[in-house]
Amino acid sequence: MDVGELIGIATSQKNGLQKYNLIPNFSNSGGIWCIGTLPNNNFLCTFLISVNNTSFKQCGVSLLQIIGTGTENFKANYKSLIKGTQEAKFYAKYNEKGINVYVDAPANITVSILSYSHMAKDFYFNLEKQESLPEGCTQAVDVDTL
Repeated sequence: MDVGELIGIATSQKNGLQKYNLIPNFSNSGGIWCIGTLPNNNFLCTFLISVNNTSFKQCGVSLLQIIGTGTENFKANYKSLIKGTQEAKFYAKYNEKGINVYVDAPANITVSILSYSHMAKDFYFNLEKQESLPEGCTQAVDVDTL
């Protein structure tokens, strides 16, 4: 019996056992980051985002949930689980390919997928630093203010 197929291979796209899109992604600094594009269909995707992991007192943790409808009428909500002294802001923008998700953080961030519906399973992280937010971005709503 050959067990080679059962042993995961680690590459830059996967850690050997998990798909790449489930591996936490790290930024080396604050700023505006595009974390990737969600598909242009009906889905639900929840991210866990931690800000400033190097400082316990300033660290903040939030859930960001994007609900896609296959149209420009998507929903973006967030909930701060641990309020740090440096809070991130979250944005999303609809385009023909899907919904781009942005994080504007005052310090380094760690982003991972907490849960997703079947239709969002093809999301892959593509962490890219941005000079500024694109025009027409929708800011995520804090669920504590609803």
